[in-house]
Amino acid sequence: MYISPIKVNTSYEPLTAEKYDDMILESVLYKVDVEVDKEELLKAIRYDRDQYVKGFDDGVESVKSKPVKDRWIPVTEHFPEDDVPVQACYVGYNSGLLKSDFLVCRHEDEWCVWDSEPHSYNKCKVIITHWKPLAKPPKGEV
Repeated sequence: MYISPIKVNTSYEPLTAEKYDDMILESVLYKVDVEVDKEELLKAIRYDRDQYVKGFDDGVESVKSKPVKDRWIPVTEHFPEDDVPVQACYVGYNSGLLKSDFLVCRHEDEWCVWDSEPHSYNKCKVIITHWKPLAKPPKGEV
């Protein structure tokens, strides 16, 4: 019969940090069948966990620090500011393929086709999946 090396706390008592540490130690000892110094093992586990968390946090910061203009932003992540034109990625009518050939803006919680005429909002009839801020125009003379 298989005996899991991980013990599940079914007592529904509050699990203290010390009790948790003891459970980890017991699981490791069962699995490797070697005497291990509890404090050294816990120090190693905490170090590994801290390195994992640091790596995860560094990855999140890397994504956050990447200029937004360089990536497509899923609409599930967040929307652009209202009445600011952005490039849109959408599902094409007939092909079902993703396309990105027109500008849109958000206006009163709706996606609208961007028109340079003030207060001219035509609701989009396609499914917007991602958006991207427009690049700044070149500086200097044209």
